[in-house]
Amino acid sequence: MAKDKQPTKNSKTPVRSFWFLLALFLFLLFILGNVYLLITRSKSILKYQGKGSVLCAQIITYARNIKTGQCAQFGSPCEVPDGWKIDQTCLKVTPAK
Repeated sequence: MAKDKQPTKNSKTPVRSFWFLLALFLFLLFILGNVYLLITRSKSILKYQGKGSVLCAQIITYARNIKTGQCAQFGSPCEVPDGWKIDQTCLKVTPAK
């Protein structure tokens, strides 16, 4: 008489391994995606000039007048006028008008 093959504990291992690896892959993909977004957003250019429109982040920006060396604070990088250079070493200055 032939013995019927009884399932063992290891017979479910490939299925469990598949779901575990799939869950691990999706988790890592989620983490890497968030890391990528953080890196690209932190290094993104604050000024974006598209089709006739300008998008600019509202972030305090310090700039120095190239000719006079005067420091000033502006509400965004888009507000820095020509002749001024963005300079984060200018701290605690009065806001420009």
